[in-house]
Amino acid sequence: MFKNFDLNHRGSTVKITGALQLNQGTCTRVLYYHACLNFLVLFLSREKYKANSKHKHINMKIQHHSLKFSRITLYSSCIIIALSVATLSFKNDDKKVRRSIYTSTSEDDSTVSQKAFLEVYKVLMSPRCMNCHPAGDVPLNGDDNHLHPQGVKRGVDGKGLYALKCSNCHQTENTPGLNMPPGAEDWHLPSSNMKLVFQGRSPHDLAMQLKDPKQNGGKSLNDLIEHMKTDLVKWGWQPGEGRTTPSLSYAEFFNQFKLWIDKGAVAPSQGSN
Repeated sequence: MFKNFDLNHRGSTVKITGALQLNQGTCTRVLYYHACLNFLVLFLSREKYKANSKHKHINMKIQHHSLKFSRITLYSSCIIIALSVATLSFKNDDKKVRRSIYTSTSEDDSTVSQKAFLEVYKVLMSPRCMNCHPAGDVPLNGDDNHLHPQGVKRGVDGKGLYALKCSNCHQTENTPGLNMPPGAEDWHLPSSNMKLVFQGRSPHDLAMQLKDPKQNGGKSLNDLIEHMKTDLVKWGWQPGEGRTTPSLSYAEFFNQFKLWIDKGAVAPSQGSN
């Protein structure tokens, strides 16, 4: 890392100012480039001096100039090739460095995203979430995830079947008392054509399902963030007497969910817990 340096040759000074990030290989090539330029200047000066010599015979001069031209052509070609190789190497190194930085950043974001979802997964597997995202058409009850009594079923719109509608018992707020029917605005399960099952899903499978519009009800990633702000989701942290709450606070859950999406919504690898 250097900020300012001078290149001096035969009384002339070129000052280069700026912040450069160079590795050892590129620094070596820059110095090599400078040495080549110095050599070229010295060589041409020497040849000019020879050309001005008057002590040689005219025939010798012709042969000398012919040989000099050939040598200049040969040496110049070698220098041009060397400079071209150095320049290409410099560009390739720059590309490698940029690719390395990009890959490192992407890998870091991927890791952060996966870890964030594993925290989110703990909440999604809690009874407060999973009971309304069952594998079958019967909602679950209690911390032990038993089937809902009274023969209640999902229904096409997720709000119950026939006369057994969710809203018959589940109002817009919890009914007071121990283990009494809970309630929140728009109480329902996912619809029958988009069940969005949590029960039995691995972290990988659930993450893939959540971010897929074909499986999540047509929601974009931003829509998912907005969904997590609804009263129905927030109810999980105010479930009424006799019910446990998720392992994370609502703020922690929301922040981890948003972090998962902001860092790429990367699904944890298969077998992650």
